[in-house]
Amino acid sequence: MPYRPLAGIGPPANESQTIWRYFDFPKFVNLLLSHTLFFARLDLLGDPYEGSVSGPTVEARGAFYRKMQKDQGLQDSAFERLMQLAAHP
Repeated sequence: MPYRPLAGIGPPANESQTIWRYFDFPKFVNLLLSHTLFFARLDLLGDPYEGSVSGPTVEARGAFYRKMQKDQGLQDSAFERLMQLAAHP
C-alpha cells in the first residue's frame, strides 16, 4: 500500500528517532513476506489491564445504548447484553 499523508499528521520531529521493536526477527521477516501483522491474544500478554475499557468509555457506551433503546425500540434483552459487553468487552 503506498504512503498517503493524512491531514494534521506530519513526519516526526526527529526523523532519526529510534523505534522500539515489539517482535523478534523471524516475526519481522514474516511481516515482510506475508504482508500481514501478528497480534498476540490479549490474555497472553501478561498485563491484566491490556484491552480494558476506561470508566468514561463504559459510561459513554451506556448512554449511546440507552439512546438506541429509546429512539429505535431496542429490546430490553438486547440492551442488557450490550450493557454487559460495554463493561466487559
